[in-house]
Amino acid sequence: MLPDWTVIGFTGHRNLGDQEAAAQSISAALDALTARFGSISAISSLAKGSDTAFVRELARRKIPFRLVLPFPKERFMADFEPKDWQDVEPLLTQAIQVEEVTGTESDEEAYMDAGIRIVDLADVIVAVWDGQPADGLGGTGDVVSYARALHKPLQCLNPVTGEETEERYEQLPKNARVAGWNGAPRLAVEKRFQQLDTSASHDAPAARGLIHHIVLLHLAASAAGLIVLSLDIQGAAGYILGALEVVLLGTALLLTIRHHRKHEQWIRTRIEAEICRSFLATWPVRTKITRLPKLAIQGFERIMRNLQLAQQMDRSPLSSLECACHEYLHGRVEDQIVYFTRQGQEAQSSLRRLRRLAIASTTTAALLALVHFVVEFFGLEGTAVRLTGLLSITLPLVSAALLSLILTQEYSRRASRNREMVLMLGEAAERLNAVRTWNGLAHIAIETEEGLLNEAVEWHSFSQFVSQPH
Repeated sequence: MLPDWTVIGFTGHRNLGDQEAAAQSISAALDALTARFGSISAISSLAKGSDTAFVRELARRKIPFRLVLPFPKERFMADFEPKDWQDVEPLLTQAIQVEEVTGTESDEEAYMDAGIRIVDLADVIVAVWDGQPADGLGGTGDVVSYARALHKPLQCLNPVTGEETEERYEQLPKNARVAGWNGAPRLAVEKRFQQLDTSASHDAPAARGLIHHIVLLHLAASAAGLIVLSLDIQGAAGYILGALEVVLLGTALLLTIRHHRKHEQWIRTRIEAEICRSFLATWPVRTKITRLPKLAIQGFERIMRNLQLAQQMDRSPLSSLECACHEYLHGRVEDQIVYFTRQGQEAQSSLRRLRRLAIASTTTAALLALVHFVVEFFGLEGTAVRLTGLLSITLPLVSAALLSLILTQEYSRRASRNREMVLMLGEAAERLNAVRTWNGLAHIAIETEEGLLNEAVEWHSFSQFVSQPH
């Protein structure tokens, strides 16, 4: 099992009256957070004052941390006295990742964008804050307001009164204590991938098989009812067929409930397996990756972040560019080309087979309906006549059942995706209501458009498929 990291984001005042007291309150807060959440990592700026005290405490405890600097390093140095910078600079080398804010029009915007980035990437925010509004854009009060707008759990340490307050901590579960990477994060990820892939491969045929059984049970129940009506069966035989119809429909209902749970489990496990596969594929270039892939579906943020931390905590040197390129090309790209080619051929073959059966059922039903009309027109009677009527009614159900096997799972997926898109856009709306800089707006807009374009591509493929004659 992979460690489930809780990410602690930090913001705080640069000018502190009692730096020693602030450092002690930060240390106590980290003690409590570690006890509560187990495996923790952190993300912070490295501005002078409380940010530096926080990062220094992280380094002392060997807690993995990322840094978001409001400026490039050369400009950032100017905020420190030379002697202070000599103490701060080594902390940069201990970070598992250093990100720099660029493209801002003022120092205030740069600090605000750094604070927004920290809040966006954190599960919990710790703030050394006196409770007063910020004097200008980018102050601690602004970052706290942004965290509140996003409903982030928040712990405030007041450097003036010494008071500590917590907000929304109840929405965070305590993490189970899981062993760390033991110096081999990639091996841990590979092991987890194998577990997920095996589980998903086992669940897939079971979920698909349940759909087939449900369709067949509905078809059999309909046929049982039609036999009674069309052949005018009376007495014990009629009661038996009626009871059989009830049993078949009841079984179909139970399988439908079971399928919902099995399908949800299969889909989640398969997506998590593919996320692990993606991170393993990009492992050879892990230190060159500047952003996570944006997944246009909600609910998988924690596993992606945990995998990103695994990559960042692997300090082994990269292979040469040529080797990394070769590994990714042959181990990922070409492998996926083969996989999707095979899957496409199998899907097309199944689609053709089901369409042929559906057309044959409909054609046969039409012919039998014509025969039944003719024999009734001439007043013929008998079991054969009733049988042609029964088949002319039943066979269209077979055709409909075959077409439902083609379409049902696609419609189910679309319904689920629509719900996920609403969640994604709702989160974007909350962030847009709270954002206060051009960079922050651009960042949210890019992420949102990425999700919408992803959805548009999927919708286009779906629309093309549905518009084809079945």
